[in-house]
Amino acid sequence: MKFWKDAYRAIAVVLISSNLSATAGVLTVAETADLPDRARSSAQAAPPPAGKLAPRPLYRDPPFDAPTDPVLCFNAESGKWFMYYTARRATATNTPGVTWVHGSNIGMAESSDGGATWTYRGTADISYGKEAHPNDYTYWAPEVIWFEGTYHMYLSYVPGIFTDWNHPREIVHLTSKDGVKWDTVGKVDLRSDKTIDPCVIQLTNGTWRMWYKDEQKPKPLCYLGGCLTQAHPADCGFDTYIHALQTLSLGGT
Repeated sequence: MKFWKDAYRAIAVVLISSNLSATAGVLTVAETADLPDRARSSAQAAPPPAGKLAPRPLYRDPPFDAPTDPVLCFNAESGKWFMYYTARRATATNTPGVTWVHGSNIGMAESSDGGATWTYRGTADISYGKEAHPNDYTYWAPEVIWFEGTYHMYLSYVPGIFTDWNHPREIVHLTSKDGVKWDTVGKVDLRSDKTIDPCVIQLTNGTWRMWYKDEQKPKPLCYLGGCLTQAHPADCGFDTYIHALQTLSLGGT
């Protein structure tokens, strides 16, 4: 048991010392075991690098104390990391059923020390849906990425505040030049009114793929992606490529 504890400690030192670089060498448990005793002892005895210890919990949302669905994106304009999250209303009163899960904004926090500590900076400036629902909108689960000078947010939107789950929800596409104020591109047409929790990643071939949850399906985890002009039939059966992902792939509207 002591050997394994020492081996894992040695691996942790190497990982931290490499600053989590994808190009840095990392020792496996087997490789550590094969090291000469002197080299292994040296690795185990290496002092941990200087740095700030992150608090536990890492962050608490001041208004409602229940930050959920966090995503991080570096904000070049401020030189800080931004955290976007569902500002779930855990401390709200008079919230029957699942009312407290609805009515949420997208909270924001910032870090100037590489993510060790976070400071609340308010809520994202989003207008989508507020014309029809100025006081009873719901925002969930933001996905935020930066691409060629523009921040993109894919947001789960619910048109109201409800006591149960039997109501429509959709994914919308927003853009921003500063990561704070967001303009509407439009609803992402996923052929369902029960879609939430988007995740968007650029693939190695330059195209984009979105994973999301479609609660109308028996197996709700779906994805959409493919070439620039049309979706693959296997991607949840869609026959057209969604505009939001075309925009990213083509670099414009």
